[in-house]
Amino acid sequence: MAQISESIIINAPIEKVWEYVVDPANGAKFVPGIIEQTNISPKSPCKGQKWNWHVNLIGVELRGQAEVMEMESLKKWVVKTWGEADSFRTYLFESSGGGTKLTIEVEGTTIKGALAALASIVIDGIHQVNLKQSLTKLKQILETPQA
Repeated sequence: MAQISESIIINAPIEKVWEYVVDPANGAKFVPGIIEQTNISPKSPCKGQKWNWHVNLIGVELRGQAEVMEMESLKKWVVKTWGEADSFRTYLFESSGGGTKLTIEVEGTTIKGALAALASIVIDGIHQVNLKQSLTKLKQILETPQA
């Protein structure tokens, strides 16, 4: 798989964007296909934090684990996933005026099991669409005033 990358400007302070994105409990709120992320340990974001994930990718449910491999506060968050799908996701945060430029890069995705034969053809396109949808949803969530 090629590296897939998408960026967006979110009109919210970098601290707010960082805090929301690096909390695995928020993943299902903005990443298409995530059904749930559970057993988050420890609860506070840090290098070595782990959790279980459950996703639906084009009608096929996949499960596995994730671990934070690298974390540089307000700058970079790198997550490795493994199980029925393996990947590396890098989230890059940059101040941009009064907002935040967030870039998500996905590389090295390997799908196992039922989707393996389709992986090289379809997965890159799915990731590209999902990244755009994730960033758009994050922008909407983080720019909407809280009631």
